[in-house]
Amino acid sequence: MTLTYAFTQKVDRVADINATKQAWNLVVGVVRLYEIPSSWNSTDGDRIHCSNPKANVVVFKTVVREFGIYPMRNFIIQPNSKGVRTTSHKFKLSFYMKTSVSALSSETFQMNPFRFVSFTEIEAIDVVNLNILLDCIGHIVGKVDARPMVTKSGQKSKCMALYLEDLEKKKIKCTIFGEMIGKLTLFINKDDGEPLITQLFKPNQYLNQINV
Repeated sequence: MTLTYAFTQKVDRVADINATKQAWNLVVGVVRLYEIPSSWNSTDGDRIHCSNPKANVVVFKTVVREFGIYPMRNFIIQPNSKGVRTTSHKFKLSFYMKTSVSALSSETFQMNPFRFVSFTEIEAIDVVNLNILLDCIGHIVGKVDARPMVTKSGQKSKCMALYLEDLEKKKIKCTIFGEMIGKLTLFINKDDGEPLITQLFKPNQYLNQINV
């Protein structure tokens, strides 16, 4: 990966990305940054998933940070149609040796790291879109304490259920598994009247109902 600190090329729109070329010039804000292996191995603007091969991870980790703003150039364009998807964009980006990244001021543009989906929209999700991760927000109005479970692979784990309510008084069930229970316990047990924000949760259909 080539690091650059000047960006004078014409900027392309994420919505226009397709497989006809690799020389796309973007100015982007990083919504979510995570490493593989992971549990899920993102203002007015479009979103697209971007991955980085293992060979470039060391450079990638020293340059790109969550909530940073970056001009990026040159990607491998791939279809985004299989497995769990962080965005609904039909393509995804992959870094390679000619990809260039630099840093811009956080004032370059105002980035909203969340794209909230209403509980009404979640309930209406069809089977085709169950693999697209989403963000939602709601007040905790109920909780079922963690209990042991056995995964499909036979491993022992735990799960806990929350019930969230939105401003329209609609409720949705939110199930948390494994190590995520410990990471969220501090926020779940806060009695400060603030809502819980959940990012990149997977919708799931159970007994003809959609939950997350």
